[in-house]
Amino acid sequence: MHGKIIDSSTGKPTAARVHFRSPGGRYFPPYGHTHEVNDNWFEDYGADLLLGDIPYAYIDGAFQGELPVGDVYVEVSKGFEFEPIRQKINIKSGQRELEITIDRNSNLRKSGWVTVDTHTHFLTPETAHLEAAAEDINFINLLAAQWGDLYTNVGDITGEVSGSSSDETIFWVGSENRQHFMGHINLMGATGSPIFPIWMNGPTEGLHWRSDSSGDERMAGRSA
Repeated sequence: MHGKIIDSSTGKPTAARVHFRSPGGRYFPPYGHTHEVNDNWFEDYGADLLLGDIPYAYIDGAFQGELPVGDVYVEVSKGFEFEPIRQKINIKSGQRELEITIDRNSNLRKSGWVTVDTHTHFLTPETAHLEAAAEDINFINLLAAQWGDLYTNVGDITGEVSGSSSDETIFWVGSENRQHFMGHINLMGATGSPIFPIWMNGPTEGLHWRSDSSGDERMAGRSA
């Protein structure tokens, strides 16, 4: 099956979050997506989501996959400004094409408002951009972080707007700097080189369980 999710306001394919299942509850993920989504850290890196016990796939507006002949239940959503779909469709024998149209109910961007997610982890820039577009988010702040001796997304820090950005979805890689007593700071729009150590002073917060005032002083004088 070759499928598309169409934005009725433009007539063009649009990124969205989708779920297909049989009347008996079997999930049919598009190609490139897993049947069973693991929601623990570092287990899944694909563009998939588990809400409660329901798995979803993020797609860029087009997808391929296998759907059985007969009744199939479908869910499609795209943020808060599009009407979500939850309906039953019927797949005909030999059918190769499927189009599902979603309707926009508002457009706050035209009124000067944007939708922002300031705290994300464990995604590549391209996957974060896809998921943001599917959730209709305009600004994403992906946070590099340290987990003991493990660093995530540090190599994606550029000190400027990410090359994965588009006109509708701006993407920046910042950092989450942590200190077990003083708290956590999420840097948005930070420029220049990263602040190290990213985590420090205390069990589970960093590699060395010791105080390091130099890092605290750098954070106090940092602008973003």
